[in-house]
Amino acid sequence: MITGELRIPTRLLSCALAEKKTKALRILATAKLEGHRSEIMTLCEVLKMHPKTIKRQIQTLVNDGMAGTDGTFLFPRSWSEMKFTKRGGLYLTDAPKNLKKFEALCFAKGLKRILSSKASPKRPDRGRTKQNSDLPATYLTKALGLKERRFKSLKSAAQRYRYISVKPQFKIIGKAQDYQAIKIAAILNGNVPVFKKGKHTVVPDVSKIRVLI
Repeated sequence: MITGELRIPTRLLSCALAEKKTKALRILATAKLEGHRSEIMTLCEVLKMHPKTIKRQIQTLVNDGMAGTDGTFLFPRSWSEMKFTKRGGLYLTDAPKNLKKFEALCFAKGLKRILSSKASPKRPDRGRTKQNSDLPATYLTKALGLKERRFKSLKSAAQRYRYISVKPQFKIIGKAQDYQAIKIAAILNGNVPVFKKGKHTVVPDVSKIRVLI
């Protein structure tokens, strides 16, 4: 039976995303929720995974020194044994059965760590950590160790599950009446997207991203 509460260190979440090991992390999290050991066939049933698939992912955990196994049970190691911090992270009270949702949650937590670390110091009268929502996607992609395509996919999923909000921003480059001339010039200079917005002609600017969890 899967019970209790589990904290997954933020650094481990980011590493799992960058190295595409979220499937293995999901198995480890489910096993740790169960206790010091977890029957492998039970994990298959809870996570609805094929035994051969779960066997490959368990081998990844063993190779990374995150768990041991005797073929029947999985024995997860403690975070302290793996040299992870005892503070902060993602808290779970139930097995992460939906892989896409779990990945989106990992992405949001990893993103929050970066946005918070790059924000100005929070004021004493505010309990909530401030986030720097003006960081460009190229910087965030690199900071998370992701490829551009995977970053976009995870960002879209995190938006869908409402773990993050993305507010598009625009830069004014002229009047609306000059739209056609500006658009032609933009095409000649590399096909930069140009739009009409109210009384202005604009181009996309850095979107504001904020983590909601």
